[in-house]
Amino acid sequence: MKRVVLFSLVLGLVSAVFAQEGGTPNSVWMYVGSTWWDAQTSGSTGRLIAVAIGGQVHFVWTQSGSTQTFREAYYNCWNTEAGNLVFDTGAAMGGEWRSGFPTVNSGPFGHAIAVYHVNGTTSTYLQGLIEFLPCTGAFQQSTPPYFPETELTMYGRSDVDSHGRLHLVGTADGDSVQMFHVGGTPFYEEGMGLFVDWDSPYQVFDSRDFVYNSEDIACSRISERVAIAWIVDPPGSHDPENIVMQVSEDGGLNWGEITPVTNLPPIDTTCTLSPQICNGDTFRPYRDLSILFDEDDNVHISFSASGYYYFDETGEANPVRTILSSIWHWCDETEQFSLIGQAWEPPDIMSIGSADLMCQKPSLAIDTTTGFLYCAFQQFDRHAYSVSGWAMGEYYCSKSRDNGRSWAVPTNVSNTPGETNMPEIANHPSERDITIAKYVNEGGIHALYMHDRSAGTYFWQEGLPTENDLVYMRTPTSDIAAFPLQEEWEFRATETTVNDRNVAGPSTFMLYPNYPNPFNPATTLQFDLAKAGVVKLAVFDVLGKEVARLVDGRMSAGAHSVEFDGEKFASGVYFARLSVGSLAMARKMVLLK
Repeated sequence: MKRVVLFSLVLGLVSAVFAQEGGTPNSVWMYVGSTWWDAQTSGSTGRLIAVAIGGQVHFVWTQSGSTQTFREAYYNCWNTEAGNLVFDTGAAMGGEWRSGFPTVNSGPFGHAIAVYHVNGTTSTYLQGLIEFLPCTGAFQQSTPPYFPETELTMYGRSDVDSHGRLHLVGTADGDSVQMFHVGGTPFYEEGMGLFVDWDSPYQVFDSRDFVYNSEDIACSRISERVAIAWIVDPPGSHDPENIVMQVSEDGGLNWGEITPVTNLPPIDTTCTLSPQICNGDTFRPYRDLSILFDEDDNVHISFSASGYYYFDETGEANPVRTILSSIWHWCDETEQFSLIGQAWEPPDIMSIGSADLMCQKPSLAIDTTTGFLYCAFQQFDRHAYSVSGWAMGEYYCSKSRDNGRSWAVPTNVSNTPGETNMPEIANHPSERDITIAKYVNEGGIHALYMHDRSAGTYFWQEGLPTENDLVYMRTPTSDIAAFPLQEEWEFRATETTVNDRNVAGPSTFMLYPNYPNPFNPATTLQFDLAKAGVVKLAVFDVLGKEVARLVDGRMSAGAHSVEFDGEKFASGVYFARLSVGSLAMARKMVLLK
């Protein structure tokens, strides 16, 4: 298949534009490598992309040939100064025959710091690496010491803290599966990365009922806090999966108690309330999550939740775990749950792949300038699938402007609609294994995902073996819709009665800055009401004259949004004022025609 390539310099990077790819109106993207290994993760993804302090972008992935008898951890880098990729299609990081499933971070001087696992001839172990010089692909290996009593350590997730130290959480598989943390200090000399000194002792966590490969780790960039979250699944067909978290306040030396994020009761299989409430009662964390610190040192977790029962409009239950699912957000500041995305409408076919959900594998990021949160995830197309019945995936992203209390309806970023019954030999428009850099950089969301040319996971004998491209896409945050807001769903998160729900809702009165600003001709105002009341939202000119009244009446508690259309007004400065009882707040707006 012939590819038409057009290179152009956009926002400091080269965009390779192919007719077969999509994207938002202002996205720029390029291929950074390829692989025949179409399962980059089987649980929480971690970070496969990191943006360095100098703007370089590091990419890692699992690469294999057409026979898939071997695999290697691969690397590439976008060199901002040179304006090109370091390698045409990537290069092996260490050369081990059965290495893979890497994660990558950027050190304080721009070096890539990575972790992957190796299936050796006599053991399986985790390998740490530090780049000799930034964006060169020349790595120095620094293997963590073997885990006590077993040499089977695998599936590492990693992050770098405010001091540039590397933190690793992994799985040890001996007599029983255990989860552990180990930390190391990278050493540099005259700008060269030399090695990682694994100077922090192993910390073993209470891994009873641990869901294999569900863990993720995050480090604060303003304090010593380190947080790890994972999913537990007690024995029993109706016993609940739950998310738990453990936090260290001193850089991983000591850890606090395990904190339940969710404390779900057993599934109520005899729910007699409305189908919406009954379906909400069956939301259960599944296999993947993403964890992040914000600039106020709060922990944020996003996770996918499957519906173990699906109740139709008549109240009839399907007693099988369905593929229908949703993406949720939780923050330790509010301890509330809010809906990010959902795929709760049944698809035309039910064969989306082994252990997959209709929407899944979230990846969180934060814009440290605005404080806005972003969550990327994969969602399968309800109406696009191969002739063998395997659904096509898409890259979606949602935005929160109020620290996760509410989220916008997700934007389809990859935007590559497929068709029904596509031939297996066709070039399927299917995106999967989406991960985004944890920090927005210069107003852009940096994503790496795989374009799967044959839908399904061939490792599980789904679809055909194909060479699949790794796509780097940079999307301006302005391309991710801020409105309309996602509807509020109920999530039964605690051991309570079926009617006692933990429903996400604002705890304060707040008028947020309008978006966009400056604007022409329309802009949107979002506000939170902690409780119901008579609301007035009006627009004033610089002389204090009211020129528009957007809201004047009683409104319920929750998140709301209203559009102001400035088509009939002159360019200039305006003020939006929100008032409820004795509370009032104003925001400055600029209409620029």
